[in-house]
Amino acid sequence: AAGVDMTRVHLMVATVESLTGVPLIPNDANDVLAAIGTTSCSLVIVDPWMSIVPGSLSIKDTQQARQALDPLNALARQSGASFLLVTHTNRMVGGSARNRYGGTVALRQASRLCLMAIADPHDPECLYVGVEKANVAGVTVATKYRKVEGDGAWRLEATDDQPAETIHVLLEVFDRDEDARTSDRWGEVLDLAKVTDGVITRGQVVDLYVDARSPKDAADKAIRRWKDMNPPRLVPTGTKGQYEVARVSSTEPPGPPAV
Repeated sequence: AAGVDMTRVHLMVATVESLTGVPLIPNDANDVLAAIGTTSCSLVIVDPWMSIVPGSLSIKDTQQARQALDPLNALARQSGASFLLVTHTNRMVGGSARNRYGGTVALRQASRLCLMAIADPHDPECLYVGVEKANVAGVTVATKYRKVEGDGAWRLEATDDQPAETIHVLLEVFDRDEDARTSDRWGEVLDLAKVTDGVITRGQVVDLYVDARSPKDAADKAIRRWKDMNPPRLVPTGTKGQYEVARVSSTEPPGPPAV
């Protein structure tokens, strides 16, 4: 789809038809080194990184994660090839996305260069790719790509109107929006409101957050956020601590506050 010369692409899998049977690291490190020598490749792409980690290793344990990562660094030095590990940010609330990708902090620690791709929240067909960490290069402006209709490939966008933003600036917005999306329990409020004639109390919202083991002040912060949204999602009824829930028939969560 992207116009790559497939004669220069080699898949290291046991079964090409189903793309299954990938090597595990460090178990099959010698086989990977041999394949690099046979194909004279200069770039090894592991997508996703977790696919080559043996099930016996728990990457939540930093020391065990390094048992999978250190052999990759050794392979890069021995072969002269670069290794590109692909992973997602972890789906968890709180903290910064830059410290959460790959399921372990060891991945970021061991990498010489980290790139991050972030979808444009206002244009789902656009993707920003930029340097998140660089040991041997500087921080540059994020590059913008657009998905091509039909083949699904991402192509470089014209840079005339390229925003002068680094990935760190975009990450700060991403983290704020992500926290707003994942911390809201709006769907549960709607479900509850459907059986309470569209009226809910502060105490009921507090109970939802307590059950989710959220901070004590999370419920009141959410209530303020829902009241301030346009149109408002919670409307005071005149009785203290009681609110009318807007859009009771919908399960669509409210979007994050404007940034």
